[in-house]
Amino acid sequence: MVGDAIISHNAEYTKFIRQIVPAPTLKMVALQLRVLSGGLTSLEHLPAVSLMNDYDIASPEHLNGLGYMLLFADRADDAITVFKTNTRLFPDEPNCYDSLGEALEYNNQKDLALANYDKACQKAREKNDTRLETYEKNYDRLKGAGKEQRHGDGAAAMARYEWQAHRLVRR
Repeated sequence: MVGDAIISHNAEYTKFIRQIVPAPTLKMVALQLRVLSGGLTSLEHLPAVSLMNDYDIASPEHLNGLGYMLLFADRADDAITVFKTNTRLFPDEPNCYDSLGEALEYNNQKDLALANYDKACQKAREKNDTRLETYEKNYDRLKGAGKEQRHGDGAAAMARYEWQAHRLVRR
């Protein structure tokens, strides 16, 4: 759903996402403000239990939203830190790895992105997750993009680049 919102730039998707993503608590808002202003040390160094208790992080969606805020602000390295924290807090959630894969792909770290897309697929199979097809498409798309570039197919590589540019909005 987030990917659709990014691709389409449709305000209706934004309204829909706001309906399904839980409203943050004041502690979570405080964490978001701290992270958005450059204070990532809380995420990187606090134990998982402390993060979850101190900032009321009850679901992966809380940090996922923050990670995408950073990614849309062209702060890919910070977004990657947030998404890595999310995988640490919620290691069994496939979407955490898929989101990390998207940020790594955006940051041109294709091998790491592919590994995280693969992990999202594995976790989704284990949980019988309904979004498995989406995770597999991300994995297959990126794996296919690598083959096209290695074989020197400039037109196909350019098409992939244009698709990615529309998928993740850069400022």
